[in-house]
Amino acid sequence: MPNWKYEFRAGDDAHVLTANWNYLTGKQTVQLDQQVLFDKVNWKPTHAIDLPLEGHRATLTLKATALVIPGAALVIDGQPVEPTVGSSGGPPPWVWLFAVPCFAMPILTLGGAIPGALGFGAGAACMGIGGNAELPVAARVLLCALIVGSAWGALILVVGGVAMLQSG
Repeated sequence: MPNWKYEFRAGDDAHVLTANWNYLTGKQTVQLDQQVLFDKVNWKPTHAIDLPLEGHRATLTLKATALVIPGAALVIDGQPVEPTVGSSGGPPPWVWLFAVPCFAMPILTLGGAIPGALGFGAGAACMGIGGNAELPVAARVLLCALIVGSAWGALILVVGGVAMLQSG
């Protein structure tokens, strides 16, 4: 689950903003100085939240980018604010080793609803689990490997079953 943390000053006041986005469940949580501003399931690809900073115009925008990878951007008085070091803006790079074979399923089978659903569903699941910093890395790798193996196994069964029906 991508997590962003911003530590910034607005005038004389120091603030901490945290944003979490679980893109498997769609739940987004945004807190400013430990006060919950937003805590709901939201499937919109872009969601802007105005922050209650007195005397300042501040907006946090949560936006799904290519391949449904979440991104966040904080702008205060027209100036972008960078996340605090250590924020995880998405899944680690190794997750692509699991997601790409899944995303390739509909391409290799020349399309179709079942390969598309299997491929993109399994790929999104790998991206979500891989980005969940609450799980140990070994558990995330194992879960992603199980997802890829299960998805490809299901695809082989479906394609084999269709081939048998057509030949018989």
